[in-house]
Amino acid sequence: MEVLQRVTVEPIRFIFTMALAMQYRATRALILRKVCISSHNQTLCGIDEDSSGLDSDMPDGQTVRDDVATWCFYLDACANLLGALVSCVYGSASDRFGRRGLLVLPSLGLMLGSASYFIHYYFLQLPLYYVFFSSALMGLFGYYQASYIATMSYICDITDHSDRSFRLGVMESMGLIGGPVGMMLASALLYVNYDGLVYFIIILSQGVVLLYVRYWLQETIDVRAFQEVNSQDANCSPQKICSDVSWSLKRTLMVYVIWRTENRRQLLLINQTVGILSSLGSSGEMDLTRLYTSSPPLSWADSTLLAYLSVKDAVKGMILAVGIPLLFLYFSHWTIRLDMIIAMTTLLSTSASLVLRAFASSTLMMMLVPVVGCLGGFPNTLISSIKCKLVDPDEFGALFACTMLIQSICHVVGRVFFQMLYAATLTIWPRLPFLGMGIFFVMLLSIITYMWCLSGHLDKKDKTDARQQLINSYDGNEEEIELFSAKTK
Repeated sequence: MEVLQRVTVEPIRFIFTMALAMQYRATRALILRKVCISSHNQTLCGIDEDSSGLDSDMPDGQTVRDDVATWCFYLDACANLLGALVSCVYGSASDRFGRRGLLVLPSLGLMLGSASYFIHYYFLQLPLYYVFFSSALMGLFGYYQASYIATMSYICDITDHSDRSFRLGVMESMGLIGGPVGMMLASALLYVNYDGLVYFIIILSQGVVLLYVRYWLQETIDVRAFQEVNSQDANCSPQKICSDVSWSLKRTLMVYVIWRTENRRQLLLINQTVGILSSLGSSGEMDLTRLYTSSPPLSWADSTLLAYLSVKDAVKGMILAVGIPLLFLYFSHWTIRLDMIIAMTTLLSTSASLVLRAFASSTLMMMLVPVVGCLGGFPNTLISSIKCKLVDPDEFGALFACTMLIQSICHVVGRVFFQMLYAATLTIWPRLPFLGMGIFFVMLLSIITYMWCLSGHLDKKDKTDARQQLINSYDGNEEEIELFSAKTK
C-alpha cells in the first residue's frame, strides 16, 4: 500500500494522452498524403519522397482537405464507438478480475495500431480504406475509453471521499498537459519529415507503460478472493465466457438505474445528465474551431491553429494541477457539496470562453479565450468525483464504462450536429454554434444547483463519517477530538 499512496496511474495518463495526440497528428498527415495521391498524383500534390505537405496553390486543394476531414471523422468514429462498446465489458470485468489488465489493453492496441499505420506510411499505394483496420484494431483493445476507465477506477480504489477529488484532479491535469506535449512533439518531427519516427516513439512509449504496470503498480482488486469463491466455475468454456460477457454488459448498462439508498440513484441520473450535456456541448469544439479559423476574417495557418489548441489545453491542465492542491490546503474538510459548488463556479469560465469565441473576430480576441477558459479542467474532474461517491466500491469499473459509452455516442452525435449547424449558419453568423455550446454549459449550472439542493443529507453523512474516523483514531478521547476539530475549522 505504500506505493499506492504515491505515484500510481498519473504517468500512464500523461504518456497515453501524449501518444494519442502524436498518433492523431501523424495519422492526419498520413491520410492527407494518401487522399491526395489517390485523387491526383504526387507531383500535383506537391508530395514526393522528401515531402509530406500539400501545395496550397494546387487545383482542388480545398476538396482534398475536405476529404481528409471526412476520412479522419470516420476513423475517429470507428475507434471511438468500438472502444466504447468493448469497454462496456472490459470496465465491469475489471471490478472482478483487476485493474492492471485493463491498464495494459489500450496500450497494446495503440502499439498495434501505430505499427499498422507505420506500414501504410511506407506503402502509400495501399488502398485508403485499409486504414480502417488500424482504427478498428485500436477500438477492439478499448482505445482511450478503456484507459480512462482503468485509470479513473484505480484512483477511486485507493482513495476515499476526503482526497478523491484531489487525486482525480492531479491525474486529469496530466492528461490535459500530455495532449499538447504530444501534439507539439509530433508536429516538430513531421516538419522535418520524420513521420516514421513518430510511430516508433508511440510504440516505445506504450512499451514503457507495459513495463510500468508490470513492475510498479500494485493490484487494487482482491482477485484471489474472487477466484476462491468461484473456483468451481474456473473453466474457460464458451458458455462460461458468454455468461461473463453477458453479466458484464448487464451490470454496465444497469449501473445508473438500479435502486440505491438515500436518493443516490436520482443524484446519479442527474449527474449523468450533466455529463451528456457537457459532452454534446464540447464535442464539436475542435472541428468548429478548425472550420472557423481557417476562413476569413482569421484565415489561420494549420500551425497557428495547432499552437492555439495546444496552449488552450496546456493552460487548463496547469491551472488544474496547481489549483486542486491549493483548494485542498484551504478547505480542511472536502464534501460532495463542495465538489458541486466548485464545479458550478468553474463552469462559468468554460461558458464565458465559448461566448467570447462566438464574438471573436480577430486573432487577439481568440488568444484571450484560453485565459478566460483557464478553469475549464475543473468541472469534468469534480463531476466524476461526485459520481464515484454515489456508488459502491465494486461498481467503479461498470460506472465509468457506462459513462464512456454514453459520452462516446454523444461525442459522435455532437460533432455531426454542430458541423451541420455550422454549415446552416455559415451565411448568417458562422460563430453561432459557439454561442450554442456556451448556452449548453449555462444550462448545466441550473442542473448542478438542483443536484446540490438534493444532496444535503449526503453532506451531513460525510461529516458524521469524518467524526467517526476521528473517534476511531483517538480511541474515543473526546477532548482530543474536540481540540482537533477546532484546529481544522
